[in-house]
Amino acid sequence: MKKIAFLLALAAIVSCKPDRNEIINGFIKSVGNKDVIRYSTSITLDDESKGKTTTKGNCVYKIVPGDTLAGCWFNVASDNSKYVYNGAEYFDFSPSGGDSGVRVSDRKKNPEEFTAREFEMGGQKYMVQPDMKNVMFFDYSMCEMAKKLKKIKDKPNWKMLEDTVINGFKCRVLFYTEKDSVEKTGHEFWAEKYAFDKKTDLLVYYHSYINSPKFDAKQEMIVDYTGLSFEPLKSNDIFTKKAFPAGAEFLEKGQESKHKVVKIKLQTGTAAPDWELTTLKDEKITLSGLKGETVFLVFSEIGCAPCEWALPDLNEIAKEYKNLKLLAIYPKDAKQSLIKFAANKKIVYDILPNSKEVYEKYHVEGFPTFFLLDKAGIIRWTSSGYGKGNKPELVEAIRKELKIKN
Repeated sequence: MKKIAFLLALAAIVSCKPDRNEIINGFIKSVGNKDVIRYSTSITLDDESKGKTTTKGNCVYKIVPGDTLAGCWFNVASDNSKYVYNGAEYFDFSPSGGDSGVRVSDRKKNPEEFTAREFEMGGQKYMVQPDMKNVMFFDYSMCEMAKKLKKIKDKPNWKMLEDTVINGFKCRVLFYTEKDSVEKTGHEFWAEKYAFDKKTDLLVYYHSYINSPKFDAKQEMIVDYTGLSFEPLKSNDIFTKKAFPAGAEFLEKGQESKHKVVKIKLQTGTAAPDWELTTLKDEKITLSGLKGETVFLVFSEIGCAPCEWALPDLNEIAKEYKNLKLLAIYPKDAKQSLIKFAANKKIVYDILPNSKEVYEKYHVEGFPTFFLLDKAGIIRWTSSGYGKGNKPELVEAIRKELKIKN
């Protein structure tokens, strides 16, 4: 009888252990039941091509179920930047973009700033989220994570891991595999780990893994949520203009700050700034040393879809026009990653890594960006962006500069 009683008791204990749906539903319910959620966030991204970076921020979210856009208001501060949303307005203060003013978007005056927009490039359609949803800390906020988990909680490939302690919290841990397959390109593996505080049911740790030979991407991201607090707000001032220092300059759409650091974009007819860089084969190249040659510069980045579309066309151009010096500048990717990337893509032209200073000199705002220089180093043609039908445009500019008649 004692043995039976023991087994029944053990079964009762096991049966009381929550399953994945209970854990996720508990998190979603906990977020919805809170009026205010405060915490500090540390987001560490370890990208094979760009190395490891960590961004920290302090976040305050007011849960507003009636807000159809975000489901909350937020005040997120990181370094000297701040992003604030109150349902009717979005404030963006990010001096690193060259503007000392606070940019203001009004939901009634500028509704397009608060809706996702579709655009087409190279015959493919993409969705661009509104700026306020592209703030990294909001993207990984409790509110957004709750929405995401609600969508995927009933999918297969979930595992419950052993309970553990993370950042001082006693946690229940779930592991989700989005993709785990062997393709022609290699092992495709996309997975995520979620850790929930047993006491509050809230998320305190998130870890994503991506290994994709298909997209030449290997990346890990860790998001830590610490200093959880639910202290009520004394007022909603932190979600208004009062969240910013006295005397702050507020700029409506279309306005420029009086203190804006204006970037003078390089124009055709101007001399291209000189530089000295080293190829993947450790050969030094200076732009001034290329005088007498027609030079075609391409600023690019691993993982950029338009850059990927341009690769085969650039290879063909490099092979066909032997009297053209084609150079690809990669300011954001590590040398070792580029060596592997160049080999995988069979790139036939020189790649120049470690070129952030050159990227800034040329005021590049997106990838890919092209500069065609004449034999004297003068910019004769420039363009940004790429689609699958853009090769004729490149070829036309090159043939014109090389004085090749059709």
